[in-house]
Amino acid sequence: MRTFTPVYCPSPLSGITPLLYVAQTRQSSILRILLQYGIVEREKNPINIVLTISLYPSRVRTMVDHELVDIQEDAKTCLVLCSRVLSVISTREIETQLSLGKRPIISNWLDYIPSTRYKDPCELLHLCRITIRAQLLTNNMLPNGIFSLLIPVRLQNYLNLES
Repeated sequence: MRTFTPVYCPSPLSGITPLLYVAQTRQSSILRILLQYGIVEREKNPINIVLTISLYPSRVRTMVDHELVDIQEDAKTCLVLCSRVLSVISTREIETQLSLGKRPIISNWLDYIPSTRYKDPCELLHLCRITIRAQLLTNNMLPNGIFSLLIPVRLQNYLNLES
């Protein structure tokens, strides 16, 4: 059985990375896989991915009414997924873009970002997830290394961003 191991070395000449493409098209199922492999943790400015998901209209899909609903639902799922790997999401940057005339894909976007990512103290459980994932990522063990940890399956699933 072959496993998927993404190689993530964005080139300034290429312009678009696989992660940015997935964010632009709001492909939540693919985003989940990329996040499980630690791609967002390797980003220098992960807020750019959140901004792309939240604000920028899709360049790939043609938006007709029924597709807009699908894009909005995918954007909601993508925001929730990003909040599982980031300890801080700067809502100030999103609000700045809104003040410059950008329009959000979902009007109540703040409802999909936990207050513990922008206002309240971050939960200890979430900080532990980030720390353990960072250690596994450093040793190139994401996501398979999660399942070799001698911890309950429920915690393995939590570390693998399934809840």
